[in-house]
Amino acid sequence: MSTEELDPETGDTEVPSAAPEGEVSRWLPSGDEGMATAEYAIVTLAAAGFAGLLAVILRSPEIREAISAIIRSALSG
Repeated sequence: MSTEELDPETGDTEVPSAAPEGEVSRWLPSGDEGMATAEYAIVTLAAAGFAGLLAVILRSPEIREAISAIIRSALSG
């Protein structure tokens, strides 16, 4: 037996593969693995757009007055 056939770490004659076949698929992305991240990004953009729209709407004097009237009537009971 020559030293070229030995695994330098263990001294075994058979060098194992880097990872068993079942474990390799665990680390490789499957078809829709990144979809959750993309969906979160789309929802975040939609929420930011909606918040911007609300900010514009709530700055109008008519809407402010309507909200103030609702709050006044609720507090005066």
